[in-house]
Amino acid sequence: MMRTRIALLAVTCIVAASPALPVGAAMPNTGNFDFNFCFVTDINHVALTDKAGLGSFTNLAAIHANPSGGAFDLQGARCFGYYSNVEGEYTESGYCEMKDADGDLWIMKFAGIADGTGGWNVAAGTGKYAGMSATGKYRPLGVVPSTVSGKVSRCNRNTGTYQLK
Repeated sequence: MMRTRIALLAVTCIVAASPALPVGAAMPNTGNFDFNFCFVTDINHVALTDKAGLGSFTNLAAIHANPSGGAFDLQGARCFGYYSNVEGEYTESGYCEMKDADGDLWIMKFAGIADGTGGWNVAAGTGKYAGMSATGKYRPLGVVPSTVSGKVSRCNRNTGTYQLK
C-alpha cells in the first residue's frame, strides 16, 4: 500500500514538473514534414514453407518531429497491417490511425518493401485533418533489440508534404 502511494506521488510530481504541451497549437495549412515514427510491433507469423511466409502485425507508436514542434509532433499512433515473403519477395501494407493532443485523427495508408522503406498517403481525417492531403516516404533508422519474443522495435524517418483543407 505504501509503495503504491509513493509510486503515485512520484508520477504526480513528474507530470506536474513536465512542461505543458501546447494543445491546439496551429499547424501551418501547407508545408513539409520530417518526423521519426518510433514503434513496438506485435507480429503474428505463419511459416508456410522455408521460402514462404506471411503474417499480420499491430503496433503502437509515437511521432517526434525533426526539429521538435514541427508538423505532426508528439502524436500517438496505432497501426494494423500484413506482410508476405514468398521466394524472397517481401511486401507489407496497412493503415495507421494518428491522434493529436486535440483528439483530431487522421489515417495513413502505407506500403513497403524488404529493405524497410516505403511510402504512404492520407486516407481520411477528422477535425483539422478532414480533407487533408499528404504523401510521405519512410526509411528505417535502425532496429532496437527486443527483449520480448514476437515483438520488433524500430524508428522510421518520414519525410514529405501535406496540405490541410
